[in-house]
Amino acid sequence: MLEALNAAGKIIQTHQTSAGALRIVVESGVAMAPHCAHTGRSRIAEATIQLMIQRKFYCGTQWGLLTDKQLQQVRDHSFPGSDRDNGKPDIDYSVENAVRLIKAGIPQLVSTDAGTIDPDVAKDFGPEGGPGGLGGHASLIGEAEFIDMQAMQQRGMTPMMILQAATRNIAAAYHKLDAFGTLEAGKLADLIVVDADPLADIQNLRKQSMVVKEGRT
Repeated sequence: MLEALNAAGKIIQTHQTSAGALRIVVESGVAMAPHCAHTGRSRIAEATIQLMIQRKFYCGTQWGLLTDKQLQQVRDHSFPGSDRDNGKPDIDYSVENAVRLIKAGIPQLVSTDAGTIDPDVAKDFGPEGGPGGLGGHASLIGEAEFIDMQAMQQRGMTPMMILQAATRNIAAAYHKLDAFGTLEAGKLADLIVVDADPLADIQNLRKQSMVVKEGRT
């Protein structure tokens, strides 16, 4: 599949849920994968992160907001478990993995599991909505991106890093940086204008005053 898709100039993504599977993905030559940090009870090996750097691998986020306990872990850089604890049922390495990927400089992509769900089905999930992939409360189309950006900041990304994760990094990951992703002459004029500085507060991206699509407002 990889050989055929690469020959056709297409992009392939994978869906992996363990550190071992992520290692196989990177070794196989895939260049992009969603939710890299979510490897469940297995901690991403340092060798895998170094291979990501060498292969110029891109990671989607699909991150949720942190609890007070998790925020304290990020501030203290003190996370539960170590490599010896792989497989233990009470261990989740996702927050630590995310922090390590950010610190290593692995390019992150603003990405969500936002989707739609039948209203009759949504009733069964209660007042907070369903799972993220079914368009739950944390993954509503049009809202999930802002939640993801806030979650990225909680894990240590700066506003500039988040802006790049929503623009340049995505274009580069899809091999489209020559057409869009940055403001340069000759590229597609797809952009938004906001009324406040997103570098001061990434949530200022909500304050949109104009949307330009292919040069048209």
